Amino acid sequence: MREALTESSSQSDSEEDSVTPMLFAVVVVFGVCYSFEFYRLVLNFARPEYMSQFKYYDYTINHLADIFYVLNSSVNFCIYCLLGKSFRTVFLKVMSSIGCGWCCGITKESPGRKISSSDALTTLSSSKVSVA
Repeated sequence: MREALTESSSQSDSEEDSVTPMLFAVVVVFGVCYSFEFYRLVLNFARPEYMSQFKYYDYTINHLADIFYVLNSSVNFCIYCLLGKSFRTVFLKVMSSIGCGWCCGITKESPGRKISSSDALTTLSSSKVSVA
């Protein structure tokens, strides 16, 4: 009984250890990408006369912030793919079920490799991946 509890505890510890770098990377990327908007808002609040005098700073920082919003989403997907083993597994199963052929070399005509959407959801729930 004690061995089973120890094994279960060590397995959950290793899962938490594998999630930690991914969470840290996502938070760092979020902080960097959203810092432009934060900087712009602080400047508008602290020095409104300066920002009204040099509107091109506000314009430039605003457009940089918009670009970094999109970049944040794209980089998060890459982080999940690189660091999340369960995400990769479910993603490849879902892509193979639609038969895109791009990520796995599987075509729609390949028999036996397709999974239904309910199987994909079962895989998601069994791999302890939270869908938010």
